[in-house]
Amino acid sequence: MAAWNRRPPRLAPKGAPLDSFHAILFYASSAVAVGMASGPAAALELVDTLAKEPALKTYHFLPSVRADLLKKLSRVAEARVEFERAASLTRNTRERDLLLERAAQCASESAESPKPKPARH
Repeated sequence: MAAWNRRPPRLAPKGAPLDSFHAILFYASSAVAVGMASGPAAALELVDTLAKEPALKTYHFLPSVRADLLKKLSRVAEARVEFERAASLTRNTRERDLLLERAAQCASESAESPKPKPARH
Protein backbone atom coordinates (compact mmCIF):
# COMPACT_ATOMS: atom_id res chain seq x y z
CA MET A 1 0.00 0.00 0.00
CA ALA A 2 2.75 2.44 0.84
CA ALA A 3 4.25 1.78 -2.60
CA TRP A 4 1.19 3.41 -4.13
CA ASN A 5 2.25 6.72 -2.58
CA ARG A 6 -1.46 7.63 -2.38
CA ARG A 7 -1.92 7.11 -6.11
CA PRO A 8 -3.20 3.96 -7.78
CA PRO A 9 -0.71 2.03 -9.89
CA ARG A 10 -1.09 2.34 -13.64
CA LEU A 11 -1.40 -0.74 -15.77
CA ALA A 12 -1.19 1.38 -18.90
CA PRO A 13 1.49 3.88 -19.86
CA LYS A 14 1.34 7.16 -17.95
CA GLY A 15 -1.28 9.45 -19.42
CA ALA A 16 -3.15 6.65 -21.19
CA PRO A 17 -6.86 6.54 -20.32
CA LEU A 18 -8.31 3.65 -18.39
CA ASP A 19 -10.21 1.91 -21.14
CA SER A 20 -10.22 -1.65 -19.90
CA PHE A 21 -13.12 -2.76 -17.73
CA HIS A 22 -10.75 -5.09 -15.90
CA ALA A 23 -8.32 -2.26 -15.12
CA ILE A 24 -11.20 -0.13 -13.82
CA LEU A 25 -12.46 -2.97 -11.66
CA PHE A 26 -8.94 -3.55 -10.36
CA TYR A 27 -8.52 0.10 -9.35
CA ALA A 28 -11.94 0.35 -7.70
CA SER A 29 -11.45 -2.93 -5.85
CA SER A 30 -8.02 -1.80 -4.73
CA ALA A 31 -9.54 1.35 -3.23
CA VAL A 32 -11.95 -0.84 -1.25
CA ALA A 33 -9.00 -2.91 0.01
CA VAL A 34 -7.16 0.27 1.04
CA GLY A 35 -10.27 1.29 2.97
CA MET A 36 -10.27 -1.99 4.84
CA ALA A 37 -6.55 -1.76 5.63
CA SER A 38 -6.02 1.96 6.18
CA GLY A 39 -9.48 3.36 6.83
CA PRO A 40 -12.13 5.11 4.76
CA ALA A 41 -10.29 8.45 4.52
CA ALA A 42 -7.32 6.85 2.72
CA ALA A 43 -9.62 4.95 0.38
CA LEU A 44 -11.68 8.06 -0.35
CA GLU A 45 -8.52 9.81 -1.48
CA LEU A 46 -7.88 7.01 -3.98
CA VAL A 47 -11.48 6.95 -5.15
CA ASP A 48 -11.39 10.71 -5.73
CA THR A 49 -8.26 10.20 -7.85
CA LEU A 50 -10.02 7.49 -9.84
CA ALA A 51 -13.06 9.71 -10.35
CA LYS A 52 -10.93 12.00 -12.52
CA GLU A 53 -10.55 9.25 -15.14
CA PRO A 54 -12.88 9.95 -18.10
CA ALA A 55 -13.60 6.23 -18.54
CA LEU A 56 -15.22 6.16 -15.09
CA LYS A 57 -17.70 9.02 -15.54
CA THR A 58 -20.61 6.64 -16.19
CA TYR A 59 -19.44 3.73 -14.07
CA HIS A 60 -21.96 3.36 -11.21
CA PHE A 61 -19.64 1.36 -8.95
CA LEU A 62 -17.36 4.33 -8.27
CA PRO A 63 -19.99 6.70 -6.77
CA SER A 64 -21.38 3.72 -4.86
CA VAL A 65 -17.99 3.02 -3.28
CA ARG A 66 -17.48 6.75 -2.68
CA ALA A 67 -20.87 6.95 -0.97
CA ASP A 68 -20.09 4.03 1.30
CA LEU A 69 -16.78 5.61 2.32
CA LEU A 70 -18.43 8.99 2.97
CA LYS A 71 -21.06 7.28 5.11
CA LYS A 72 -18.33 5.57 7.14
CA LEU A 73 -16.82 9.02 7.68
CA SER A 74 -20.23 10.27 8.95
CA ARG A 75 -20.57 12.56 5.93
CA VAL A 76 -24.10 11.29 5.31
CA ALA A 77 -25.40 14.25 3.26
CA GLU A 78 -22.58 13.78 0.74
CA ALA A 79 -23.07 10.01 0.85
CA ARG A 80 -26.76 10.41 -0.02
CA VAL A 81 -25.89 12.43 -3.13
CA GLU A 82 -23.38 9.79 -4.25
CA PHE A 83 -25.80 6.89 -3.65
CA GLU A 84 -28.39 8.74 -5.76
CA ARG A 85 -25.82 9.38 -8.50
CA ALA A 86 -24.83 5.70 -8.50
CA ALA A 87 -28.52 4.71 -8.72
CA SER A 88 -28.98 6.98 -11.72
CA LEU A 89 -26.05 5.33 -13.51
CA THR A 90 -26.94 1.65 -13.04
CA ARG A 91 -29.25 -0.24 -15.38
CA ASN A 92 -29.89 -3.00 -12.85
CA THR A 93 -33.26 -2.46 -11.15
CA ARG A 94 -32.39 -4.36 -7.97
CA GLU A 95 -29.13 -2.50 -7.61
CA ARG A 96 -30.88 0.83 -8.23
CA ASP A 97 -33.45 0.02 -5.53
CA LEU A 98 -30.70 -0.88 -3.05
CA LEU A 99 -28.74 2.32 -3.80
CA LEU A 100 -31.88 4.46 -3.43
CA GLU A 101 -32.67 2.69 -0.15
CA ARG A 102 -29.18 3.52 1.12
CA ALA A 103 -29.66 7.14 -0.01
CA ALA A 104 -32.93 7.28 1.93
CA GLN A 105 -31.17 5.89 5.02
CA CYS A 106 -28.59 8.67 4.72
CA ALA A 107 -31.34 11.27 4.40
CA SER A 108 -32.99 9.85 7.51
CA GLU A 109 -29.71 9.86 9.45
CA SER A 110 -29.02 13.41 8.33
CA ALA A 111 -32.46 14.54 9.53
CA GLU A 112 -31.98 12.78 12.89
CA SER A 113 -28.56 14.25 13.61
CA PRO A 114 -28.64 17.14 16.06
CA LYS A 115 -28.23 20.57 14.55
CA PRO A 116 -25.35 22.63 15.98
CA LYS A 117 -26.55 25.40 18.25
CA PRO A 118 -25.40 28.94 17.48
CA ALA A 119 -22.76 30.26 19.85
CA ARG A 120 -23.89 32.85 22.37
CA HIS A 121 -21.85 36.00 22.74
